Amino acid sequence: MPPDHGVLDEALAVLQGAYAKRTGLPGGRTGSIAVVQRFGSGLNLNVHYHILMVDGCYSRYDDGALRWEGAPAPTTVEVEALIEQIARSAETRLAGQGLGPEDERLDEDDTDARIHAAAIAGHSAFETRRRTQRIGGREITLPPLCATFGGYTRHAGVAIGADDRGALERLCRYLLRPPVARERLRLLDGRRVALLLKRRWSDGSSEKVFTYEELVERLATFVPPSRKNQVFYGGVFAPGSKLRADVVRKRPRRRATKRLVRADRRARGSRWVSWAELLERTFAVDGFRCSGCGGPMVLRAVVIGHTAAHKVLADLSRGAAGPP
Repeated sequence: MPPDHGVLDEALAVLQGAYAKRTGLPGGRTGSIAVVQRFGSGLNLNVHYHILMVDGCYSRYDDGALRWEGAPAPTTVEVEALIEQIARSAETRLAGQGLGPEDERLDEDDTDARIHAAAIAGHSAFETRRRTQRIGGREITLPPLCATFGGYTRHAGVAIGADDRGALERLCRYLLRPPVARERLRLLDGRRVALLLKRRWSDGSSEKVFTYEELVERLATFVPPSRKNQVFYGGVFAPGSKLRADVVRKRPRRRATKRLVRADRRARGSRWVSWAELLERTFAVDGFRCSGCGGPMVLRAVVIGHTAAHKVLADLSRGAAGPP
Protein backbone atom coordinates (compact mmCIF):
# COMPACT_ATOMS: atom_id res chain seq x y z
CA MET A 1 0.00 0.00 0.00
CA PRO A 2 1.64 3.30 -1.00
CA PRO A 3 2.32 5.65 1.92
CA ASP A 4 0.47 8.55 0.30
CA HIS A 5 -2.65 6.44 -0.26
CA GLY A 6 -2.56 7.14 -3.98
CA VAL A 7 -4.98 4.27 -4.70
CA LEU A 8 -7.58 5.93 -2.49
CA ASP A 9 -7.01 9.31 -4.14
CA GLU A 10 -7.55 7.82 -7.60
CA ALA A 11 -10.68 5.92 -6.54
CA LEU A 12 -12.25 8.98 -4.92
CA ALA A 13 -11.45 11.15 -7.95
CA VAL A 14 -13.19 8.69 -10.27
CA LEU A 15 -16.21 8.39 -7.96
CA GLN A 16 -16.43 12.18 -7.56
CA GLY A 17 -16.50 12.65 -11.32
CA ALA A 18 -19.14 9.95 -11.74
CA TYR A 19 -21.44 11.50 -9.13
CA ALA A 20 -21.04 14.99 -10.58
CA LYS A 21 -21.98 13.64 -14.01
CA ARG A 22 -24.96 11.61 -12.80
CA THR A 23 -26.42 14.49 -10.77
CA GLY A 24 -25.88 17.08 -13.51
CA LEU A 25 -23.83 19.29 -11.17
CA PRO A 26 -20.38 19.82 -12.75
CA GLY A 27 -19.16 21.70 -9.69
CA GLY A 28 -21.00 19.50 -7.19
CA ARG A 29 -19.20 17.65 -4.42
CA THR A 30 -20.14 14.35 -2.86
CA GLY A 31 -18.94 13.11 0.53
CA SER A 32 -17.03 10.00 1.50
CA ILE A 33 -15.63 8.16 4.50
CA ALA A 34 -12.84 5.68 3.75
CA VAL A 35 -11.49 3.17 6.26
CA VAL A 36 -8.28 1.18 5.95
CA GLN A 37 -8.72 -2.49 6.79
CA ARG A 38 -5.69 -4.75 7.06
CA PHE A 39 -7.22 -8.20 7.50
CA GLY A 40 -9.30 -10.88 5.85
CA SER A 41 -11.83 -13.19 7.46
CA GLY A 42 -9.23 -15.95 7.81
CA LEU A 43 -6.79 -13.73 9.76
CA ASN A 44 -4.73 -13.18 6.63
CA LEU A 45 -3.14 -9.83 5.86
CA ASN A 46 -5.35 -8.14 3.26
CA VAL A 47 -4.84 -4.37 3.18
CA HIS A 48 -7.77 -2.69 1.46
CA TYR A 49 -10.13 0.27 1.67
CA HIS A 50 -13.83 0.39 2.45
CA ILE A 51 -15.45 3.58 1.11
CA LEU A 52 -18.86 4.83 2.19
CA MET A 53 -20.29 7.42 -0.22
CA VAL A 54 -23.07 10.00 -0.04
CA ASP A 55 -25.44 9.13 -2.89
CA GLY A 56 -25.54 12.57 -4.47
CA CYS A 57 -23.82 15.95 -4.65
CA TYR A 58 -23.88 19.28 -2.83
CA SER A 59 -23.33 22.66 -4.47
CA ARG A 60 -24.23 26.31 -3.91
CA TYR A 61 -26.74 28.49 -5.69
CA ASP A 62 -25.70 31.97 -6.85
CA ASP A 63 -27.19 33.43 -3.66
CA GLY A 64 -25.00 31.18 -1.49
CA ALA A 65 -27.75 28.75 -0.44
CA LEU A 66 -26.80 25.09 -0.23
CA ARG A 67 -28.18 22.80 -2.93
CA TRP A 68 -28.52 19.02 -2.79
CA GLU A 69 -29.12 16.76 -5.76
CA GLY A 70 -29.55 13.02 -5.32
CA ALA A 71 -28.02 10.67 -7.87
CA PRO A 72 -30.27 8.33 -9.88
CA ALA A 73 -29.97 4.63 -9.18
CA PRO A 74 -27.11 3.09 -11.19
CA THR A 75 -27.31 -0.01 -13.34
CA THR A 76 -25.07 -3.03 -13.03
CA VAL A 77 -23.47 -2.15 -16.37
CA GLU A 78 -22.57 1.32 -15.04
CA VAL A 79 -21.10 -0.21 -11.87
CA GLU A 80 -18.97 -2.57 -13.97
CA ALA A 81 -17.68 0.26 -16.15
CA LEU A 82 -16.86 2.39 -13.10
CA ILE A 83 -14.90 -0.28 -11.24
CA GLU A 84 -12.85 -0.93 -14.38
CA GLN A 85 -12.06 2.79 -14.61
CA ILE A 86 -11.05 2.86 -10.93
CA ALA A 87 -8.82 -0.20 -11.32
CA ARG A 88 -7.01 1.15 -14.39
CA SER A 89 -6.52 4.58 -12.84
CA ALA A 90 -5.20 3.15 -9.57
CA GLU A 91 -2.84 0.72 -11.31
CA THR A 92 -1.44 3.56 -13.44
CA ARG A 93 -0.79 5.53 -10.25
CA LEU A 94 0.95 2.55 -8.62
CA ALA A 95 3.08 1.88 -11.69
CA GLY A 96 4.24 5.51 -11.61
CA GLN A 97 5.45 4.93 -8.04
CA GLY A 98 7.39 1.81 -8.98
CA LEU A 99 4.76 -0.53 -7.54
CA GLY A 100 3.68 -2.19 -10.74
CA PRO A 101 3.73 -5.93 -11.58
CA GLU A 102 7.54 -5.93 -11.72
CA ASP A 103 8.08 -5.27 -8.00
CA GLU A 104 11.40 -5.84 -6.28
CA ARG A 105 11.88 -9.16 -4.57
CA LEU A 106 11.36 -9.51 -0.84
CA ASP A 107 14.41 -9.02 1.36
CA GLU A 108 14.74 -12.32 3.24
CA ASP A 109 16.58 -10.58 6.10
CA ASP A 110 13.67 -8.22 6.79
CA THR A 111 11.67 -10.03 9.50
CA ASP A 112 8.78 -7.58 9.43
CA ALA A 113 8.43 -7.93 5.67
CA ARG A 114 8.61 -11.71 5.96
CA ILE A 115 5.70 -12.05 8.39
CA HIS A 116 3.63 -9.60 6.33
CA ALA A 117 4.27 -11.57 3.16
CA ALA A 118 3.48 -14.83 4.95
CA ALA A 119 0.21 -13.44 6.30
CA ILE A 120 -0.81 -12.40 2.79
CA ALA A 121 0.01 -15.88 1.47
CA GLY A 122 -1.91 -17.53 4.31
CA HIS A 123 0.88 -19.36 6.14
CA SER A 124 3.44 -18.75 8.88
CA ALA A 125 6.80 -17.12 8.18
CA PHE A 126 8.62 -19.46 10.58
CA GLU A 127 6.48 -22.60 10.83
CA THR A 128 7.16 -24.22 7.47
CA ARG A 129 5.36 -27.43 8.46
CA ARG A 130 1.96 -25.77 8.04
CA ARG A 131 0.28 -25.99 4.66
CA THR A 132 -1.12 -22.95 2.85
CA GLN A 133 -4.91 -22.67 3.19
CA ARG A 134 -6.55 -21.80 -0.08
CA ILE A 135 -10.09 -21.38 -1.38
CA GLY A 136 -10.96 -23.85 -4.14
CA GLY A 137 -11.61 -22.66 -7.65
CA ARG A 138 -15.36 -22.35 -7.38
CA GLU A 139 -16.78 -19.32 -9.12
CA ILE A 140 -19.24 -17.18 -7.16
CA THR A 141 -21.87 -15.13 -8.97
CA LEU A 142 -21.96 -11.53 -7.74
CA PRO A 143 -25.32 -9.97 -6.81
CA PRO A 144 -26.78 -7.09 -8.85
CA LEU A 145 -25.07 -3.66 -8.64
CA CYS A 146 -21.79 -5.32 -7.70
CA ALA A 147 -18.74 -5.69 -9.88
CA THR A 148 -15.09 -6.69 -9.61
CA PHE A 149 -12.13 -6.04 -11.89
CA GLY A 150 -8.46 -6.81 -11.36
CA GLY A 151 -8.83 -7.20 -7.59
CA TYR A 152 -10.95 -4.05 -7.17
CA THR A 153 -14.56 -4.37 -6.09
CA ARG A 154 -17.50 -1.98 -5.96
CA HIS A 155 -20.69 -2.79 -4.05
CA ALA A 156 -23.51 -0.38 -4.94
CA GLY A 157 -26.36 -2.59 -3.75
CA VAL A 158 -26.67 -1.12 -0.25
CA ALA A 159 -28.64 2.13 0.02
CA ILE A 160 -29.61 3.69 3.35
CA GLY A 161 -32.30 6.32 3.76
CA ALA A 162 -31.36 9.72 5.12
CA ASP A 163 -33.38 9.17 8.32
CA ASP A 164 -32.40 5.54 8.96
CA ARG A 165 -29.71 6.28 11.53
CA GLY A 166 -29.76 2.74 12.90
CA ALA A 167 -28.88 1.18 9.55
CA LEU A 168 -26.19 3.80 9.00
CA GLU A 169 -24.65 3.00 12.38
CA ARG A 170 -24.65 -0.74 11.62
CA LEU A 171 -22.90 -0.10 8.30
CA CYS A 172 -20.29 2.12 9.95
CA ARG A 173 -19.70 -0.53 12.61
CA TYR A 174 -19.08 -3.03 9.82
CA LEU A 175 -16.51 -0.70 8.23
CA LEU A 176 -14.72 -0.24 11.58
CA ARG A 177 -14.99 -3.82 12.87
CA PRO A 178 -11.97 -5.45 14.56
CA PRO A 179 -10.07 -8.35 12.94
CA VAL A 180 -11.78 -11.14 14.88
CA ALA A 181 -14.52 -11.66 17.46
CA ARG A 182 -13.73 -13.66 20.57
CA GLU A 183 -16.70 -15.93 19.84
CA ARG A 184 -14.85 -17.22 16.76
CA LEU A 185 -11.80 -18.36 18.76
CA ARG A 186 -11.60 -21.70 20.58
CA LEU A 187 -8.71 -22.97 22.69
CA LEU A 188 -7.36 -26.43 21.83
CA ASP A 189 -4.86 -28.73 23.46
CA GLY A 190 -1.18 -28.36 22.71
CA ARG A 191 -1.06 -24.54 22.84
CA ARG A 192 -3.27 -24.18 19.79
CA VAL A 193 -6.19 -21.92 18.87
CA ALA A 194 -8.98 -22.69 16.39
CA LEU A 195 -10.50 -19.86 14.36
CA LEU A 196 -14.06 -20.51 13.18
CA LEU A 197 -14.45 -19.20 9.64
CA LYS A 198 -17.39 -16.93 8.93
CA ARG A 199 -18.36 -19.09 5.94
CA ARG A 200 -17.33 -22.59 4.94
CA TRP A 201 -14.71 -22.39 2.22
CA SER A 202 -15.22 -24.13 -1.07
CA ASP A 203 -12.55 -26.72 -0.16
CA GLY A 204 -14.66 -27.73 2.85
CA SER A 205 -12.65 -25.89 5.53
CA SER A 206 -14.73 -24.49 8.38
CA GLU A 207 -11.92 -23.43 10.72
CA LYS A 208 -8.21 -22.69 10.82
CA VAL A 209 -5.83 -23.79 13.56
CA PHE A 210 -2.91 -21.68 14.81
CA THR A 211 -0.30 -22.17 17.47
CA TYR A 212 -0.05 -19.38 20.02
CA GLU A 213 3.04 -18.05 18.26
CA GLU A 214 1.35 -18.10 14.86
CA LEU A 215 -1.71 -16.29 16.17
CA VAL A 216 0.41 -13.50 17.67
CA GLU A 217 2.40 -13.34 14.44
CA ARG A 218 -0.81 -12.79 12.43
CA LEU A 219 -2.19 -10.20 14.85
CA ALA A 220 1.10 -8.29 14.68
CA THR A 221 0.60 -7.70 10.96
CA PHE A 222 -2.72 -5.97 11.62
CA VAL A 223 -1.14 -3.18 13.68
CA PRO A 224 -1.16 -0.06 11.47
CA PRO A 225 1.95 2.08 11.01
CA SER A 226 2.58 4.56 13.78
CA ARG A 227 0.94 7.98 13.41
CA LYS A 228 -0.84 7.01 10.19
CA ASN A 229 -4.53 7.82 9.77
CA GLN A 230 -6.81 4.85 9.23
CA VAL A 231 -10.01 6.84 8.57
CA PHE A 232 -10.18 9.44 5.77
CA TYR A 233 -12.92 11.99 5.17
CA GLY A 234 -13.29 13.21 1.60
CA GLY A 235 -15.41 15.60 -0.42
CA VAL A 236 -17.79 17.69 1.68
CA PHE A 237 -16.68 15.75 4.79
CA ALA A 238 -13.02 16.72 4.40
CA PRO A 239 -11.67 19.08 7.10
CA GLY A 240 -10.76 21.71 4.48
CA SER A 241 -14.03 21.61 2.57
CA LYS A 242 -15.89 24.93 2.30
CA LEU A 243 -19.20 23.05 2.46
CA ARG A 244 -18.39 20.99 5.56
CA ALA A 245 -19.80 23.50 8.05
CA ASP A 246 -23.17 23.48 6.24
CA VAL A 247 -23.34 19.71 5.77
CA VAL A 248 -21.99 18.17 8.97
CA ARG A 249 -24.31 18.33 11.95
CA LYS A 250 -22.81 20.38 14.75
CA ARG A 251 -22.23 18.55 18.01
CA PRO A 252 -24.31 19.93 20.89
CA ARG A 253 -22.26 21.80 23.45
CA ARG A 254 -22.07 19.87 26.67
CA ARG A 255 -22.35 21.52 30.04
CA ALA A 256 -18.93 22.32 31.40
CA THR A 257 -17.92 20.04 34.25
CA LYS A 258 -14.84 19.85 36.40
CA ARG A 259 -12.48 17.21 35.14
CA LEU A 260 -9.63 15.32 36.77
CA VAL A 261 -7.18 16.79 34.26
CA ARG A 262 -5.14 19.92 33.89
CA ALA A 263 -7.43 22.27 31.99
CA ASP A 264 -4.60 24.47 30.75
CA ARG A 265 -3.34 21.72 28.44
CA ARG A 266 -6.54 21.86 26.37
CA ALA A 267 -6.76 25.66 26.60
CA ARG A 268 -3.61 25.99 24.50
CA GLY A 269 -5.27 24.19 21.60
CA SER A 270 -3.38 20.95 22.16
CA ARG A 271 -4.52 17.85 20.27
CA TRP A 272 -4.06 15.80 23.45
CA VAL A 273 -7.28 14.16 24.66
CA SER A 274 -7.67 12.90 28.20
CA TRP A 275 -8.25 9.21 28.87
CA ALA A 276 -11.57 10.04 30.51
CA GLU A 277 -12.85 11.84 27.43
CA LEU A 278 -11.81 8.94 25.25
CA LEU A 279 -13.58 6.58 27.66
CA GLU A 280 -16.77 8.60 27.37
CA ARG A 281 -16.57 8.80 23.57
CA THR A 282 -15.98 5.08 23.13
CA PHE A 283 -18.08 3.43 25.82
CA ALA A 284 -20.40 6.27 26.97
CA VAL A 285 -18.99 5.86 30.48
CA ASP A 286 -18.42 8.89 32.70
CA GLY A 287 -15.16 8.12 34.46
CA PHE A 288 -15.59 11.10 36.80
CA ARG A 289 -18.83 9.98 38.41
CA CYS A 290 -18.56 8.36 41.81
CA SER A 291 -19.77 4.77 41.80
CA GLY A 292 -20.95 5.17 45.41
CA CYS A 293 -23.02 8.36 45.54
CA GLY A 294 -23.32 9.13 41.81
CA GLY A 295 -21.92 12.64 42.22
CA PRO A 296 -19.07 14.15 40.18
CA MET A 297 -15.50 13.58 41.37
CA VAL A 298 -13.18 16.59 41.60
CA LEU A 299 -9.39 16.70 41.64
CA ARG A 300 -8.26 18.01 45.02
CA ALA A 301 -4.54 17.31 45.09
CA VAL A 302 -1.76 15.32 43.51
CA VAL A 303 -0.01 13.22 46.13
CA ILE A 304 3.71 12.65 45.53
CA GLY A 305 5.79 11.19 48.32
CA HIS A 306 5.11 10.12 51.92
CA THR A 307 5.15 13.65 53.41
CA ALA A 308 2.61 14.94 50.91
CA ALA A 309 0.24 12.09 51.74
CA HIS A 310 0.34 13.01 55.43
CA LYS A 311 -0.43 16.65 54.57
CA VAL A 312 -3.43 15.77 52.39
CA LEU A 313 -4.88 13.42 55.01
CA ALA A 314 -4.43 16.06 57.69
CA ASP A 315 -6.24 18.68 55.57
CA LEU A 316 -9.12 16.25 55.14
CA SER A 317 -9.24 15.68 58.92
CA ARG A 318 -8.18 12.08 58.44
CA GLY A 319 -5.70 10.21 60.57
CA ALA A 320 -2.32 9.97 58.90
CA ALA A 321 -1.42 6.89 60.91
CA GLY A 322 -2.81 3.52 59.92
CA PRO A 323 -5.11 1.44 62.16
CA PRO A 324 -3.51 -0.27 65.17
